[in-house]
Amino acid sequence: MRSYFISARLAVLFKLFVIGCVASTLAAHYYVSPLGSDANSGTSESDAFATIQAAADVALNPGDIVTIRAGTYKERVKVKGEGERGNEIVFQADGEVIMDGTGMIAMGFVPGDWSGIHETDQSSGNHWIILDGITFTNFRHTTGDDNNQVTVNPSTGWTIRNCTFKKVHLATNCRGHYCTIEDCEFDSLYSHACVAYGGTGLTVRNVSITNGNLNQEEVSYSAVNKFLHTDSCVVENITSEGHVGPGWWFDWSNTNFVFRNNVVRNCRGRDDGWNWEGPGMWIEVNQDANGRIYNNLIEGCTGGGIVIMESQDIEIFNNLVRNCGSGVELRNCACYNPDLGEEPREYIARLNFHDNFFEGWNGAAVVTSIDHNRWDFNPADKGIVFDNNSYCRPEGAALFSWYDFDGERQEYYTLDEVRGVLGLEANGELSCEPGDIIGVEAAHVNRPAHRVASPAVFKVAGDKLSLHRAVQGTSAPSAVYDLCGRRVRTFNQDGSGGVNSQVARKLYIIRRETQ
Repeated sequence: MRSYFISARLAVLFKLFVIGCVASTLAAHYYVSPLGSDANSGTSESDAFATIQAAADVALNPGDIVTIRAGTYKERVKVKGEGERGNEIVFQADGEVIMDGTGMIAMGFVPGDWSGIHETDQSSGNHWIILDGITFTNFRHTTGDDNNQVTVNPSTGWTIRNCTFKKVHLATNCRGHYCTIEDCEFDSLYSHACVAYGGTGLTVRNVSITNGNLNQEEVSYSAVNKFLHTDSCVVENITSEGHVGPGWWFDWSNTNFVFRNNVVRNCRGRDDGWNWEGPGMWIEVNQDANGRIYNNLIEGCTGGGIVIMESQDIEIFNNLVRNCGSGVELRNCACYNPDLGEEPREYIARLNFHDNFFEGWNGAAVVTSIDHNRWDFNPADKGIVFDNNSYCRPEGAALFSWYDFDGERQEYYTLDEVRGVLGLEANGELSCEPGDIIGVEAAHVNRPAHRVASPAVFKVAGDKLSLHRAVQGTSAPSAVYDLCGRRVRTFNQDGSGGVNSQVARKLYIIRRETQ
């Protein structure tokens, strides 16, 4: 009997081995070159196709690879194949590969089985595709057909890696699950960089996004980076800066999201009268979000650094927000339409701001905004917590600007007032004077060398910190602190100083030491 079971197991293993061998033999390698011809077989470098589409027409099976030789290609590519998780169909650049959309109407890379830009159920096909190392440029929206405004339309399982998007209208619009955008560069975007609607397990990491919404489209409708109805999305190690509009926007019904280790800066509104359009982040109408925002540097934005609107269940900690319109803005308006039969939602609630550092705001560090009649509650009654945060207040500026029970705005200039009236910041502190902070460092950010660097003035390698010019040139000894006020290192003018190796490597500030 035992020999029978052994034989049966061996037979099953043999079948699996045969299936694996058959699958591997189905995978093929195709080549594309500006010097090729679509009449060729495409199966060797010397017999390459001339267009990427010709290769996409035959790269149909999991594991197929299309290698694209350096050159400029003016075409739209419809992917025809279907990959598998871990055995994707790959379109990879060999050298500088440019897809140029100048004068074209149909755009970019799309699944052949594409349900359209407005699909909401992740029903597009052609899954598990990798685009690697391609530059997309001059893809502009030139018709009234919305399906022709997106450069790359990822479906489920697509990975966009090492790609560059420059002077395009809308770079990526994810309509699937488990899409990944990594090690990419987005620059000079007429409208958006990253958009997603629906989908689970989306990841954006190690990317640089600069100069979004050059068309100055209406920001309150949509701008630059906007995710809706996603679950378990992770955004990490990105730089997002210089936009007309927010650095990032989780807009409506996103759950279980993480935004960490990012640099967001210098976002602005369409003109001086619209400063609110340039926040660092908008978190809007995310019910029961279970979101986490931490270890980020947000600076130089005309709107609020972190703006939470009609959302709940979010933890915001260990962020450095500096030189923005406000450090935090909380909005609590009635965001439902009774004409459509919608029921009132629970609005802003269960927000936990702790261990953040706020410096140099234009209005107040924390402000409440519209609707001014919807703040008739104590923060604790809605689970709104501010505690153990540090404030470096500009001279004469308010700490908190908060609507009272009567809808009248009240400004609080001391932490004692904030504690006594609002019941917030039991352990908060005023930790410095303007000018004490002379540098910042997102030490955890590790971008490829050819990408935009973080705003570092010192670097961390293991337990060692190396000095940079910005600190060496100061007239007084300086010290490095983490956002909980723990000293990491003291710098003397000659660069000497000791390291506290017990402090976790997070996000750091550098303060000028008093004499």
